[in-house]
Amino acid sequence: MGGKNIEQMKFFFITVLLVLNWCYSDQGLAGGLKFYSNYEKWGSGSKLVLPEKGEFNIYKPFSISFEFSISLTSPYGVIFQARNRNESMLSVSYIDFQSTDTSFVSLVYKGNDIGISLPILKSDLNIENWMQFVLEIDPISNLIKVTLNKDHIGIANILIEDYWKFNWVFGKPINRNDVPSMGIRNIKFYIDGEENNNWPLNEFQFEKVTDIAGNKDGIQTGCLWLNSKHQNWTLLDSISKSDIKFVDFTPDHYDGIINVDNKLTGIIKEKNEIHIDFLNIINIPEKFIHFFDNESLFSFHAGGEGPISVYDDRTSQWSEVDTTHSNNQYYNSAILKDIRGDMYQLGGYGNYTVKNQLLKYDWNTTQWDTISYTVEKNEVFYPRDKISYSISSDSTFHWIFGGEGNISGKQEDGFQTFFDLWKLDLQEKQMTKMWEWDGHPELQVVDMRVIGDSLLTFLTIDQLTHQVRFFYSSIQTEKIQELSPDQIISPNHQTMLVSSREEYYLNLLIDNETTIKIYQLAMPPVYIENKSKESKNRNDSIYLILLFGMVLAVYVYRKHNNAKPDMEIPIQISLENKVMELFINGEKKNLEKVKLKKAINLIKLIAKTPEQKITHHALQEALWPHVMDESFTNSLNVAIHECRKLISPYGDQLINQNKTISLKCKILYK
Repeated sequence: MGGKNIEQMKFFFITVLLVLNWCYSDQGLAGGLKFYSNYEKWGSGSKLVLPEKGEFNIYKPFSISFEFSISLTSPYGVIFQARNRNESMLSVSYIDFQSTDTSFVSLVYKGNDIGISLPILKSDLNIENWMQFVLEIDPISNLIKVTLNKDHIGIANILIEDYWKFNWVFGKPINRNDVPSMGIRNIKFYIDGEENNNWPLNEFQFEKVTDIAGNKDGIQTGCLWLNSKHQNWTLLDSISKSDIKFVDFTPDHYDGIINVDNKLTGIIKEKNEIHIDFLNIINIPEKFIHFFDNESLFSFHAGGEGPISVYDDRTSQWSEVDTTHSNNQYYNSAILKDIRGDMYQLGGYGNYTVKNQLLKYDWNTTQWDTISYTVEKNEVFYPRDKISYSISSDSTFHWIFGGEGNISGKQEDGFQTFFDLWKLDLQEKQMTKMWEWDGHPELQVVDMRVIGDSLLTFLTIDQLTHQVRFFYSSIQTEKIQELSPDQIISPNHQTMLVSSREEYYLNLLIDNETTIKIYQLAMPPVYIENKSKESKNRNDSIYLILLFGMVLAVYVYRKHNNAKPDMEIPIQISLENKVMELFINGEKKNLEKVKLKKAINLIKLIAKTPEQKITHHALQEALWPHVMDESFTNSLNVAIHECRKLISPYGDQLINQNKTISLKCKILYK
């Protein structure tokens, strides 16, 4: 089993745990830093170093105090250390495995257990339940004292070094990722009884941590800021429409393209903020849907009265891909692109009717073809337009949410707003209904995003009050909660969500008559457990999942170790003396039984090219030299179908896009 499959197993296992945790979370935590355990965020290595530059040099008594919180399901991990480079002078850890109902905070000095271990009832663990911790070191009296919540006290008399040179390091210990799922805030450092440093941990600006007392700034990595920005929309920018400046369009410079006030606008995502550029792209037709895939900018007419066009940034011109003026294109349909690069439309409105059709664009015939799809468990995907969608984390399927329509599709029957979540697999042509929410008729869904294939977030406009309202829910089950802080009014309903690179931050763009405003809202900390009456049942479930995960991890590990080194790429082609041999997962395929020899020749031609891809024109000359274009297209499609069957279950590795066919494979020369 290859490394890719192992990573997929890890991702699946972690996602299951995260969804379980999230389903019972209360996410109103304010202030501090959220540190992730390795179970929440694989390999994240959450860490805070104080100070960032230099270290403390102390020979007097000193102490450190802070508030911390621990998630109920958090595993063992290091809370913080006094560290001299790669040497831990003392370490405070959270231990959860010594008792079924009690956890402990334990202190080790110079690698030795000095007997200080303070209890915390697991029923009291909650990411929102802040506990006070104080550590006092007296190198003169050789005394170490730890106080937890003012009533649990531990004292040890041991020989302590009379001179300390160190940094405070919260989170990731040396050479490991053992960090509890915890929050830390309000750190205070005292030397000889006087406050020397104070880090509130409420900055919410990149990695910097500001000391308000002694100017010893720190740095954090892999953490999430927790403060009032989780409860308020923050205005990042306000742009007057009269002051808009246009810049030239460079495709690889932008993360996305949106239409703002009939002006194409490039999105740039930096750190946890978003910036926009108004693009110097002219002749933008009205009522067009624009699609950008970081390489090409397409324009689809939404009303069936115009062609598909592609923008050439070198000539600054739109060129028509086809000249068809009516191909069942609809207003407000969703434009989807699958992993192979094929383009689809779902739903839409036209001729006083909403649709639930799935259309695929055929680049050869320049037509939209109706594609049949199945819906699992006899569910019905009702006709609708204004569908919100988000592609999965591995780009293999789409999440489909909401829309406006009705059962019949006819306009005279009146439209309603749907609040249902679907999973659409474009390869299998299959829809799966996840759940349906009995939402509020006054809400209009304007946009949605899915985080980590486990958390749904969607933005609505209250059509009675014109207020922006924000909701979130688990993907697996309908548990919708609202996060609507200071209400923003959007009278013309011009709003959308844009997620930044750090998946926990979402941005809101609002366009009104005179200005374009960009607001930012930080997602509350997800994947954290909140105590409830069902905690025992959830613990049993989580233990079972952990047990299953460990068994699965052992199985995957053994399979991986027993696999041959060249199994990382499942499709392998051997070329020797002009004879081709095909291996799938190391097993040789019997090419003698393949009836359509053109399929074998097609794979062979691709394998002979340096980049394992070949154009339709080259294929036609090599395999179908005297065939008309229409017959060639049909023959090629049949050959591609046979090729994908031949390399099953990796048929999606053969990609037919933009009149070029490529195959992800490994070429072996004996």
